[in-house]
Formats: sequence, C-alpha cells, structure tokens
Amino acid sequence: MYKLLDDVETEKIEKLKDFMDIIYNFDTYGHYKIDEYLNSCGLAVDPDYETFGIDTELLRSREAICEAFDIKVTSTIFTSTHSNSVADELDFKVDGGMRYNDVRKILSSKGTL
Repeated sequence: MYKLLDDVETEKIEKLKDFMDIIYNFDTYGHYKIDEYLNSCGLAVDPDYETFGIDTELLRSREAICEAFDIKVTSTIFTSTHSNSVADELDFKVDGGMRYNDVRKILSSKGTL
C-alpha cells in the first residue's frame, strides 16, 4: 500500500534524509575490503527496560548472526550515551564520530534546519 504524504511530512523526510546522508558518510565496504556486512539503524530499548540487559543481548545476537552466516563485519550508528556505553562494553570498534552540534551546523549550511 502506498500513501501520499502531505508537504509537511515530505519536508520532514527530506530533513531526515539529509541527516542520514551526513552520518552514513563512511565506506564500510572499502574500509574493511568486504563484499557484505550486517547493518542496522541503531540500538533502542524502552527506558523502562534498560536495566534488563536487552540492549546488550541485541548486540550479542548480531555477533551470533555474523558467525552463523560467515559475515565478517557488523555496523551501526549509536546516537545515545547509553547505547555507546553498551557497544564499548562489548568492544565494538569505533570507526568515526560526529557531535550533534557539528551535524546541526552542516544541516544549517545546507538550509535544512
């Protein structure tokens, strides 16, 4: 099913697309010299359940999936202090980083904000 979006929603989607273009500006294939990798759009757990370790198990499950399918690299973008700390605990490698204020400046310069 397709739904036509009104102009306000389309504008929000364009802003999100600009944001994603900035933060996904990393060539995982070239950097690791691979043909495939497991990707996701981040890590989110309802704050009411953060103390249950669900976030840790979600990241561990990515490792198990990679092992089962012989995928050498998993990649995601962590945007909160909490998800970054979980990734750090599991020794996920950081390939890049950007502060929100820097993203905001880039988007402002493009007229997106």
